[in-house]
Amino acid sequence: MSERRSRFSGLSEALDQDVEELEESIGRNKSRRGRPRGKRSNPDYVQLTSYVREENLDDAKATLMKEKRQMGRKRDVSELIDSLLAFYIQEGDPWELLRGR
Repeated sequence: MSERRSRFSGLSEALDQDVEELEESIGRNKSRRGRPRGKRSNPDYVQLTSYVREENLDDAKATLMKEKRQMGRKRDVSELIDSLLAFYIQEGDPWELLRGR
C-alpha cells in the first residue's frame, strides 16, 4: 500500500528551510534598520534629574541652537551637561579657575 501524500505535505519542510535561510540572512546583515540606538538604551548613560533656573535652561538652548546654525555642530542639553561635568572632573571648578587669573 503506497503512502498518500497530501499537496501540503512538503509545506512544513519548506517552511523550516525558509526560517533557517531567514535566520542566516539576519545573522549576516548586522546593520539595523530604523532609528539608531539612543542614550536611553545605552548602558554607558544614566538618567539624571536636576533643578535649574528656567532662564538659564532657555539661554543654554538658544546658545546651542546658535552654535548649530553657525558651526553645524548639533548638541543637546544632556551633551552640554556631560561636557561640563567632564571639565569639572578634569580641571576643577571653572569659576575658581576664572577667579585665579
